[in-house]
Amino acid sequence: MPGPPVLLGGRRRFALRGLAVALVVVLSGVTLLAAIGSGEEGTGRTADGRPMPTPRRDPVTAVSDPASLPRLEDAECRFEPPAWETVTCHDLVVLQDRSDPAAGALHLHVAVYPADSTQPQGDPVVFLTGGPGATALIDYEDFSAYPFRLERDLIVMDQRGTGSSRPSLACPETDPVDLLAYGSGFRQHEALERCRERLEDDGVRLRSYSGADIADDLTELRGALGIDRWNLYGISYGSRLALTVMRDHPEGIRSVILDGAYPPQVDLYAEGALNASRAFTRLFAACAADVSCARDHPDLEDRFWDLVADLDREPLTVEQPGGDAEWQVSGAVFLSFVFDSLYYADAIPTLPAAIGEVEAGRTEALLSYLEGYAHGHDLSHDQYDISEGMHFAAQCREERPFTDRAAYQARSRFLRDDVVAHFDPGIDFMICDTWKVPPAPAVENEPVTSAIPTLLLSGEFDPSRRPAGRPWLRRRLSGRSATPTRAADTAPSSTWTAHTRWLQSSSRGQRPPRMMPA
Repeated sequence: MPGPPVLLGGRRRFALRGLAVALVVVLSGVTLLAAIGSGEEGTGRTADGRPMPTPRRDPVTAVSDPASLPRLEDAECRFEPPAWETVTCHDLVVLQDRSDPAAGALHLHVAVYPADSTQPQGDPVVFLTGGPGATALIDYEDFSAYPFRLERDLIVMDQRGTGSSRPSLACPETDPVDLLAYGSGFRQHEALERCRERLEDDGVRLRSYSGADIADDLTELRGALGIDRWNLYGISYGSRLALTVMRDHPEGIRSVILDGAYPPQVDLYAEGALNASRAFTRLFAACAADVSCARDHPDLEDRFWDLVADLDREPLTVEQPGGDAEWQVSGAVFLSFVFDSLYYADAIPTLPAAIGEVEAGRTEALLSYLEGYAHGHDLSHDQYDISEGMHFAAQCREERPFTDRAAYQARSRFLRDDVVAHFDPGIDFMICDTWKVPPAPAVENEPVTSAIPTLLLSGEFDPSRRPAGRPWLRRRLSGRSATPTRAADTAPSSTWTAHTRWLQSSSRGQRPPRMMPA
């Protein structure tokens, strides 16, 4: 399982997990990207002097025999699993638009990680990553730590439009280094518009990249693999996908784990600032309640907000070692840094010290975070850690039609002005206005009711969702459910006890416990 991402690496998949998997790519990301950077607009080069390559064209495949689909094909793995793993890869070939075979076919990349047991259980676990638009096979290259694999195969699919699947709906037009040079969320909107036009020229039907379409893909995958029953494990947006499968295709599902549950009726955009503010407050309260933290970092909350204001007035310059790049860190950037770090239990304890370091003008804690933005979308790579095209195809179809600016303002009316401004969804709304996808049916904004055994997990410091497992969600899921709470969310769990016991108890004919400590 990946280590503490924000602090330990330069890859954007780690630095942006708080934005990508938590579904707030623009809610936080545009403010950050607009606030940092160097380079010159229109030069055709990145800030460190590299030429901006032309985006790779990835057209939809024509279908000669629609009756042959769905079809499972053996494939070479289009990612690099650890050397000690024996991973089997496939391409699931499906119709892009099941109502119109002329729309062509997609090749969805699938990896099967074998169980450790020589006599594995017959009900594997399928992992559903977040986003929408995140890649599972690149983000989580090492699944060896997953305890599911003691007795079960683990199945991982890059969802349509993402990662190793073809076509990819990634938007290299929004390369972060280029965005830093642009210095404006409105210019990101323009870049995304160019991406949308390119995708449509390549035969992509953006209305066919919704959660319901992915749920259909998963059901066809289960049939193609010859699996009678399996278990769904969804994180963040993946939990919404799991709920969609439970609603549309309940047959064949043995149990479900919703990690950082994001049910369809939640108004993600309206709750953005409220949930972030709640997480910040919990962080500061936890430090104040801890003797050593309170001693070493007194008055952390006041100092943090003062620092955000100071950085907005006078940004802090951060230089990359070797002089390749330089960033101006505003209060908005620092707010995003702390927000993103709250997704990881290993990163949370380091935040009080990081706040103090930046307060003193030391920038080491920020460096890998900024490098993740600067280099995460290197256009020399075929795969991208977040598919912006897929993200907005789904969000503008499933989320945007059921909210508005007034709902955001109503939920945020008692919050700090800087938080309200930072998480304002206005850019998202503007993008959706030109993304040209029809609204999803009303059912995509309604609660899912199911008797399938379901385990709910929530994070105490989760900055994008309410903690405590949402009691009204538990009431809808009448199957046996439990709600352990752990420090962080929307990442492979740092504690697996609840997951393992949940799967093992049902597989052996036992009743899953109603409540289990994580």
